[in-house]
Amino acid sequence: MKKLILGILAVLLSVLAQTVLLPRLLPLSWRPDVYVAGIVAAALTGGWLRAGAYALCCGLISDVLLGAFVGAEAMACFLTALLVGAVYEKPFAKSWAFAAGAAFVARVAKEVVYVLVLELFGIETSFFSVLFTALLPSALLTAALCLPLWFLCRRGAARGAVRHRAHYD
Repeated sequence: MKKLILGILAVLLSVLAQTVLLPRLLPLSWRPDVYVAGIVAAALTGGWLRAGAYALCCGLISDVLLGAFVGAEAMACFLTALLVGAVYEKPFAKSWAFAAGAAFVARVAKEVVYVLVLELFGIETSFFSVLFTALLPSALLTAALCLPLWFLCRRGAARGAVRHRAHYD
């Protein structure tokens, strides 16, 4: 029950930060993607299932609140969670440098998937015009935002593992 409440709280805080707080504080080209930072942190510390549930919830709520093409953000977030979750529990995936690099690549990959989903449904986009002006700075800031989230998730996963082991000892 505690994990469910923490998960709901994480989704609500992420949606609040992404849709209300960051648009008021930062211009579009310098705005990190809170969803991707949370997805990467959850996928590297808890696997693709946890990250996928977080991604779907954040994406669907964002699609509904912002009145966008419903399902496109959720699909892009979920596929990003699957992509990053594929390296869960690999030895190289346990470092903070990998988490930052994965967040950078995941931010760019999420935008590519988002554009492909929109193109699939006939909606025109201008991906390459914003690649260097907005996407790469946003990806760098997303990587920087991912690090504290990754440390928090890693600490929470380690505490849960200690409790789980103590229960069986």
